Amino acid sequence: MASYKGHLSIVQYLVDTCDVPPDEPDNSNNTALLYSAMGGHSDLVEFLIEKNCNTSQINCMSASLSLLACQSGELALVHKLESLNLFSPDSVTNLGRGILHYTCRSMNNKSLELLKYLLNHYQLSIDVKDRYGRTPLHIASWFASSSVVEYIVSIQGIQILAGIVYSKLMAQSDASVIEIVNNTKIKTNVDFIKRNERVKMFSSLLKKASTCPNFDINATTNDGTSLLHFASFSGSTLLVKALKQYNINCTLTNDGESPVHYAAWSGSTSVLSHIISQYNLNANDTDTYVLMPLVYSCWSGSINSVKYLITNHKCDPSITDKYGMTCLYHSCHNGHIDITQYLIEVQHCDINKTDNEGCTLVHHAAWSGNFELIQYLITEQGLTPNAVTKNGLTALHYASVSLKLFLVKELITTYQLDPHQADSNGKLPIHYAAESGDILLLELYVKDYKSSLSLTDNKGWNVIHFSSLKGHTHFI
Repeated sequence: MASYKGHLSIVQYLVDTCDVPPDEPDNSNNTALLYSAMGGHSDLVEFLIEKNCNTSQINCMSASLSLLACQSGELALVHKLESLNLFSPDSVTNLGRGILHYTCRSMNNKSLELLKYLLNHYQLSIDVKDRYGRTPLHIASWFASSSVVEYIVSIQGIQILAGIVYSKLMAQSDASVIEIVNNTKIKTNVDFIKRNERVKMFSSLLKKASTCPNFDINATTNDGTSLLHFASFSGSTLLVKALKQYNINCTLTNDGESPVHYAAWSGSTSVLSHIISQYNLNANDTDTYVLMPLVYSCWSGSINSVKYLITNHKCDPSITDKYGMTCLYHSCHNGHIDITQYLIEVQHCDINKTDNEGCTLVHHAAWSGNFELIQYLITEQGLTPNAVTKNGLTALHYASVSLKLFLVKELITTYQLDPHQADSNGKLPIHYAAESGDILLLELYVKDYKSSLSLTDNKGWNVIHFSSLKGHTHFI
């Protein structure tokens, strides 16, 4: 992370003294050059370019050097790339997101200056849409500073406000997020001062939007998600209160989820308590898949909200959902060792049940990639690492999509799981690794465990097929 943080002296030492290859991609296909661009560090970018790093490299999200420079929000970095003839204003990802979309991903307070420059210098349209119809304003409402959102609104006019309030409510964090493969994210701490500023901005947008003829406070998305659901998921009690004054209705999504489910998902005990009391909701109601809010708290990783629901609302953690999973299985699936220990040691949940697919707790823990959790289940709870699901999957198959190289090695060396064991469809661990997009894991199977890239499953699919299926162009 020295490149992302901008530690030029450390990077120079690693490259010049320790002979660390500067152009080696990680499992998300980001190189040091791309990370330095993400961080907005012109001096470090220049150093790595002088070391002949690949300036055409794209990461697993198909984001280029130009796009990541825009994401940093640093105009000086864009000017540096322009001076080197390395800035491409036409660069887009596979999802159709270009330099304006990526500029609007920036939390940098200076990103407005960059946005204005790009619009004027390259004569770009602020209404450009990605494959999902999202404009830069939609992206800005999730990530950017208030000034960026307000500037775009001033250009586009009030007619867009009725829709954009939904995007603002989805912005639960107030810090930059580094996204890598398999939806794994590295989050920095929430800045509560910024969060309060953004709540004020949202309230202002909501007030303006409410004057639009087509604005409906109770409108929902296509899947039935309301503004109250989004506010509950944000983890901000202030957002929930901002909607209350508009007499918003409490409704269910198409999957039967109430705002309590979303509040539990946020992990915020204060929002959870507020939603239940203010709207007189039942904390034990289940959705279409027989999932209680308690399950959503297990997803979030908030042991406080888990304890709150069990202690204050008598939620039963042993209830089984549509998939044969209890709260304990959901906790393991998401890699939360503290919640898992609480459910086993305090709530005495059954550790020996399997779900409808025949998965054990170890299978779910392997999918999460948390080796400490797997060790706890095997060493302290006595579960076997060798269990096989109804479809013939071992913990190694699940670990192979977790992006955890160390975990895969440990399962093979310490627990003697077979890297060449196929599931009932003939699919090998290397095939699952190909789906994950982790190049280092694929190399491990090929070099250390002599797995062939040409091996096929029962359908005749090899590594190329599985990596292509998931859009991992960097594999190809």
